[in-house]
Amino acid sequence: MRIVVSNKPGGVHGTVTMGAHEPAGGVPVFLEAYDEVTHKRVVELRSTRSDLRGQYNFLGLAPGTYRLAGTFEYRSPVTGDIDAMSPRVFQVEEGRDQQQDLDVWVIR
Repeated sequence: MRIVVSNKPGGVHGTVTMGAHEPAGGVPVFLEAYDEVTHKRVVELRSTRSDLRGQYNFLGLAPGTYRLAGTFEYRSPVTGDIDAMSPRVFQVEEGRDQQQDLDVWVIR
């Protein structure tokens, strides 16, 4: 495990959509800092809800690997639950805010 401290945190924002790419408001969005080597969560799970236009935002992120998923199916998913959601995996870089759009995940 590698821990990075930075005075220039990153961020991620995007739009959650459902169906025919319609913005989905009120969707729980989960952000997991993730160690790809050990396949474990490295800090507490963060969450927010999309606004009425389907937009969400996370600020103050340390550089590293993160996984992102949006779903009504869980209140506080564990790492295995997020594995099943085919989460969006991405790298946060120091001082960079990036866009990651999501589709609502539904158990089928």
